[in-house]
Amino acid sequence: VVPKQAFTMSCYTSVHITVKDAMALGCYSSDYTELISKVKDRINAIADRRCDIRYSEYKNETATYINDAKLKFEEEKDTAMGQLGDAYQQLLDAQAAIETGKAELASKKLEIQNAQDLINSNANTLVVSQSQIDSAKASLVDAEKKYKELESQVSDSAAEIERMQKELDDGKGSMSSDEYLQKSYNLIAAKATLQFYKTQLANTRNTIDNAKQQVAAAQTAVNNGGTALQDAQKKVNEAPAALEEAEKQIQDAQIELDRKNE
Repeated sequence: VVPKQAFTMSCYTSVHITVKDAMALGCYSSDYTELISKVKDRINAIADRRCDIRYSEYKNETATYINDAKLKFEEEKDTAMGQLGDAYQQLLDAQAAIETGKAELASKKLEIQNAQDLINSNANTLVVSQSQIDSAKASLVDAEKKYKELESQVSDSAAEIERMQKELDDGKGSMSSDEYLQKSYNLIAAKATLQFYKTQLANTRNTIDNAKQQVAAAQTAVNNGGTALQDAQKKVNEAPAALEEAEKQIQDAQIELDRKNE
């Protein structure tokens, strides 16, 4: 069944006219023909003008609709591009942070090596107190707690990225460029990788701080002297391994960041 609204349109191409008093005349009579002809002549006389008027009305309505749609599209496009620009800047900041992290990591490794040399030269006088060891362990527990908090922040960031994706999808309007959509997705994915990297970088920072505490404890033991050489040596030996693991995390994060940025 064809719905009634299908026959109601804002535009039209023909009209059906009932002529007054025509029903009283025979459709084949000369009077009927004369009456109808007069009406047709009057209609034809105004037809062109009425067509032009109707065309202008319809054209104006359409132009208004198109202009409104274009304006909305440009506004939403500007908003989306602004958000993508922010994400791209954050990506650049992350790349700079990688280089800074590498330099700091190399510096800390040198500090640990110097501490090892110092321990070796003062092996007979090295002392590590149990309280200092316990303090180092407590610091590690705190670091693990901080890591979990950062992990929660990553989850929140992922939710925010999903919101941005939905906003881009809803606001793309008449924009149909596959290239633009793919670029938008890649940048947002890069932002997610950035947040992941920041978590890894923070974890690396905690690992470095923990190693620094171990070296400081060993230095104190050297200054004070004592009998716990084996335990102190173990702690210092663990520090380079921890830093190497931190360096591997930075490398893995860089690989993942590069992959997402392709």
